[in-house]
Amino acid sequence: MPAHRIFAALAVALCSMGAGATPSASPTTPPLDYSRTLEQSSMVFVPYEGMANRGPLFFKQYTQVSLGPVSIGDGFRHLSVNLTPTAVVQGQYIPFLNQHNIIDVPTALVPTYGTCQPTQAIKDYLSFMPEEYRPTTSSGGYPEACVLSLYYLDVVEQQVLARVAAGPVMTLNASVPLCAPNSPRLEVNAINQALRTRGVLQVSSSGVWTGNHFRLLYESVLLSQSNPSLFGTANPEDGWTRYIKLFQVDATTSIATMSAANAQQRPLMCVSQSLIVTYGTSTPAP
Repeated sequence: MPAHRIFAALAVALCSMGAGATPSASPTTPPLDYSRTLEQSSMVFVPYEGMANRGPLFFKQYTQVSLGPVSIGDGFRHLSVNLTPTAVVQGQYIPFLNQHNIIDVPTALVPTYGTCQPTQAIKDYLSFMPEEYRPTTSSGGYPEACVLSLYYLDVVEQQVLARVAAGPVMTLNASVPLCAPNSPRLEVNAINQALRTRGVLQVSSSGVWTGNHFRLLYESVLLSQSNPSLFGTANPEDGWTRYIKLFQVDATTSIATMSAANAQQRPLMCVSQSLIVTYGTSTPAP
């Protein structure tokens, strides 16, 4: 870490670690345990930390499945086309759940992680329909990614069905932000022990760590340079920042305190491995 970045990081830490600092709000869902990621038959399951088999399951491949057509009167017909996970269509989804005793937490791919649209070709073909009857997509009920709604005149039904059978009539672009299963961990206890050896930190019988705030900042930055692997990332500044935020500081005494619970943490330092899901297009999601 260059010298100017060290001083900048220290300045930020000094401003952000005042007395009475409020811990970050708990997330609405538990963090994911990427080290236990399971991937099989175009399915990716990531359990929550501390839970053996509960978490979201993501699908890498999708297939069009038609429902209908049905008559809506006056010579008009309606066809729904679901974008369904290929693993579901091929009967692999339920056996996968049963094999690993997975409790799948439904997670909507669209619109949470991407978009789904009718193809330009199907929009052009049905452009003669009134505005309110032209092709539209909506979020599908899990595990479908989305649903395409097609209205048309009964005289062109065979042509519409042929187009649906011939290839994609909708496009899907999604990017699910995941971490690599082998992402490193921030070794909080090892860092504490190293700083204890240097006389920077002390630990109580109850496992609470304390030390002078200013010396902690300086010595921990030096440690992040001399032993960056402890900070779990190719850029030790990220790991250092996360480590320092585990402390609370008393502005009156300049004593930094890390709770016993925080000292037991091994936070994941995410190496991004986004899951790119596309259908009907060769352009990957951004």
